Amino acid sequence: MPLVTQATPAFRYKPSETIDGLLQVCISYAPFGIYWKPDKSQEEEPRTQCPYCSFQLSETELVCPECKNNLPYCIITGRHISREDITTCPKCEFPAILSEFLKLLESEEVCPMCSEKIDSQNLEKAKDLERILHPEEGADE
Repeated sequence: MPLVTQATPAFRYKPSETIDGLLQVCISYAPFGIYWKPDKSQEEEPRTQCPYCSFQLSETELVCPECKNNLPYCIITGRHISREDITTCPKCEFPAILSEFLKLLESEEVCPMCSEKIDSQNLEKAKDLERILHPEEGADE
């Protein structure tokens, strides 16, 4: 069939009546709320406080949108640390969420960062938070 014949109105594609009707329905209802809706089955991510300014943010954010600080993150979970539940590995001194580190040590005996054997009795809540929150200041000493 020559190209000129295909371009004539008789040979143009015509959608079936059902598809045409469906398109009209979608177009006519679009202003009334036929939009993508997020999946409600997914839970909203828990929020915790920024260890610097106490701003509430999702626990996986590593930069606080309020104070713009880079947040120290847990070597066990990857979530940012909070002031209430923080420890450091006794060997490599990387920060971790104390409760998560204790859970990990129930199944494994090594730090995921330095691979050294850790005794759970040696873990305690960090006392010097400023050293963890501002490690660059401690490097000068």
